[in-house]
Amino acid sequence: MKNGSRQGKWIFYHSNGQPQTEATFVDGKEDGTYCVFRETGVPYYRGEFENGKRIGIWEFYDDQANLIATKDFGK
Repeated sequence: MKNGSRQGKWIFYHSNGQPQTEATFVDGKEDGTYCVFRETGVPYYRGEFENGKRIGIWEFYDDQANLIATKDFGK
């Protein structure tokens, strides 16, 4: 935390101890790679943030880690 805002890499966990979300923050806003995982550890979706806004192509996965969709949030 910096001045009451999230700063740097943060990892949030499911109740079973597996990572749920990995994100990087700058002055309390998401900035950088953002990954969300299922309780099994399989990715759910991932993408990039810049100054708190989604950018670029985000990838979405099924419960077997197969890429099932993408969405382009532009720049």
